[in-house]
Amino acid sequence: MRPRISSEWWQVAGNPDLGGYATAEQEPVDFAVWQAADGTWQLWSC
Repeated sequence: MRPRISSEWWQVAGNPDLGGYATAEQEPVDFAVWQAADGTWQLWSC
């Protein structure tokens, strides 16, 4: 099995509000996609 797009695209992650530590260059740097024990696909980003 492998994931497939079944609807419109949507954003998984965005830039977090880091307050005084935020810069114009910040961006999400890592992500993972996996299938859970119940068969659903999970998305994670940081």
